[in-house]
Amino acid sequence: MQRVGQICCINNGAFDMKFRVQWKEGGGGVKHTSNTKVYPTGQTECIVLKGPEVPQGQPLWPRVTAIAGESKAASSEPVQFDNGSSQVATYDVTGGTMNVTITLQGGSDSAEDAAGD
Repeated sequence: MQRVGQICCINNGAFDMKFRVQWKEGGGGVKHTSNTKVYPTGQTECIVLKGPEVPQGQPLWPRVTAIAGESKAASSEPVQFDNGSSQVATYDVTGGTMNVTITLQGGSDSAEDAAGD
């Protein structure tokens, strides 16, 4: 499992979106970060992960909300939080408002690399 300090989502869908990062807590519930701002197709947003909010070594995944559409988690493609990591997990978000697809693209060394700059 890829160890990361940031998660980015590239909006290649036909909708505006926002996302947050989720993880399971000990009792079986789900915890999450705050949502990003809403952003349009063609843009990328990132969430820098921080302890102690996110437990070290915790499997994580993004939950994407398509504005005026569905909310979907990429829980089948988790990454692992590493507080000392500069690696970025980048997810490609595609589809329409009612059929969001979230695909892990792999790691990069910075958010600029993730955004393609």
